[in-house]
Amino acid sequence: LLYIASDAELKSWGVRFIQPDRPGFGLSSPADSMEYRDYYRDIEQLLDHLKIERTGVLGWSAGTPWALALGATLGTRVTRVGIVGALMTPDDERLRGQTPLSSLLFIWTAKHWPSATGRLIEGLAAEWKKDPERFFRSQNLRNSKVDVDVAFRPEVARGLKLSNAETLRYGFEPLVRGELRRIGAPWGIDWKAIRAPVRFWHGLKDAATPPLGSRILAERINGAEVIEPPEEGHMLIVPRAREIVSWVAFGPVNPAR
Repeated sequence: LLYIASDAELKSWGVRFIQPDRPGFGLSSPADSMEYRDYYRDIEQLLDHLKIERTGVLGWSAGTPWALALGATLGTRVTRVGIVGALMTPDDERLRGQTPLSSLLFIWTAKHWPSATGRLIEGLAAEWKKDPERFFRSQNLRNSKVDVDVAFRPEVARGLKLSNAETLRYGFEPLVRGELRRIGAPWGIDWKAIRAPVRFWHGLKDAATPPLGSRILAERINGAEVIEPPEEGHMLIVPRAREIVSWVAFGPVNPAR
């Protein structure tokens, strides 16, 4: 969350924020065969090492299944689960026609034609390496205006560009064999095992992931809430950082409307 809240802001909120890289991203080595339900072993070791008994969990976009899986597997060590701009695979008929075609293409080819997906990602990686600034603009200008306005804030843009670099640290193959394969396959999450309070935030102007996905996921989890700001999009985690992080860390807060 380097571009969402500074260390000074988090400290002023009374929050200790720990952000592990998921497998194949940043400094976390690829683990192509790992499933979402297996991730708790890594996080359990991390919590033990840091002497943290209980924690809230926050997932944004592609972090959705990882965070929900931790809620299902870490038991009482998870106090709350917050999800922002939920990623949802189109395995529910209600989502057909709402998921961006580019996302469907990557998910389908990763499952049925992984070599083609590899070539697609390799092409994107080459485009990024050739001109990172142009790549950033082309990837973000396709979003809703409210998200463009947030993404092009200098501090946010710097963070997003760093994220692009971290995504490609291990090349494109781990993205195909691991990340996209997992997203497109059944997630294997025991929804009934999630006992901690769960809250979804999804802006109704989100052009990256359909808000209906958050509603469908919330239906599967007992007592889950959905907050849908009408004038915000996929980047709502930036203007609502304090609200979201505070709820995950400390419990019920009144959402800003």
